[in-house]
Amino acid sequence: MSKAYDRIEWSFLEQMMKKLGFAYQWVSLIMTCVTTVTYSFLVNDSPCGYLTPSRGLRQGDPLSPYLFILCAQGFSSFLTQAERDGRLQGVSIGRGAPPINHLLFADDCYLFARANVRDCGTIKEALSWYEWVSGQQVNLQKSAICFSKNVKRQDQLDLAASLGVSCADHYDKYLGLPMVVGRNKGSSFAHLKERLGKKLFNWKGKLLSSAGKKILIKTVAQALPLYSMSVYLLPKYFCDDLNHLIADFWWNGNSGDRKIHWLAWDKLCQPKDLGGLGFRDLYAFNLAMLAKQGWRLIQYPNSLIANVLRAKYFPNKSFLVVPVSENSSYVWKSICAARKILLQGSRWQVVSGAAIVIWKDPWVPRPSTFRVISPKSHGCAVTKVNELILDHPRRWNVSLLSNLLYPPRCGCDPNSSAELSS
Repeated sequence: MSKAYDRIEWSFLEQMMKKLGFAYQWVSLIMTCVTTVTYSFLVNDSPCGYLTPSRGLRQGDPLSPYLFILCAQGFSSFLTQAERDGRLQGVSIGRGAPPINHLLFADDCYLFARANVRDCGTIKEALSWYEWVSGQQVNLQKSAICFSKNVKRQDQLDLAASLGVSCADHYDKYLGLPMVVGRNKGSSFAHLKERLGKKLFNWKGKLLSSAGKKILIKTVAQALPLYSMSVYLLPKYFCDDLNHLIADFWWNGNSGDRKIHWLAWDKLCQPKDLGGLGFRDLYAFNLAMLAKQGWRLIQYPNSLIANVLRAKYFPNKSFLVVPVSENSSYVWKSICAARKILLQGSRWQVVSGAAIVIWKDPWVPRPSTFRVISPKSHGCAVTKVNELILDHPRRWNVSLLSNLLYPPRCGCDPNSSAELSS
């Protein structure tokens, strides 16, 4: 979209909020905030004149991104309705996966459809309608279309011409992330090292105290790769290279001379109470961010990304135990690489207990292993947790627990039925 914030029609914003069910009083308050803005111009450092706009959202206002998303919901609803009517068909990455016809990221949109005249006509209709009702304008010069290899070249050119956009053979990056990660992982993320090097080079010419360098490292230098880290697992050697650049800036300061690094970087990454400075270990932080993505797959199984990945990679197994094949995408391999972090702090919640092995699975509510530590007999015939539970009333079998486990090692209160109910 071209000048997305500046073109939003206020009437469209108001009607969208009402259609989405917001209270009329609340809508009135929001529209008052939006429509009462005025602008003045600085001439020789003095404000001169006033300009009263009739459309648009203020950039920099913390409320504006949310209002823009509400407006984009109108475009999303049009495409969803077109798919229900059979005029548009999205892309499904596997059997049982939900079809996707569009993805939105602020004012950037990714559209998916069949390579035929009908679907392209529906997309063109949707864009024209959205431009008419919202005031938005598609930037055709910055838009492109990419086809599958199964589409003939002449058909590609004809469909691209019908939409008025250029035809791209492939994309190197989208939203700052590489679209395809090959065997040479370092080259795929080389732009991160380049950006970090430019930042550090510019800072070296400035007079910075140790406190100033520390703030810049924490808030800027180590924050540059975070967006990529939330999707891809950066190679260990690549993270070490980034750490080396940052450490070199920390110890060398403003001079161009190479000085001695008086303390190892992993020591500086320790918390302050342990003698460090609290810098991030980039590789460990990368695994933590990917583990968070995996945790979301578990916590929100009905989300779009969970449904897509489940249909593709683990339709019949749990995310935590499914094996990773060699032909899996690098995104999926990256998320699965962080499963070990989730497994270290996860345990079973006992409902029926039929699938939980007493001696192997983590189920006892006591960190850090969550496992039974001291069984009296390894050759015991009792193997599943449900065999330790009485049915009427539903409570722990105290006598059996006393025979199998040492009292201090028992991970549950025999007099309580907590964690046995669903």
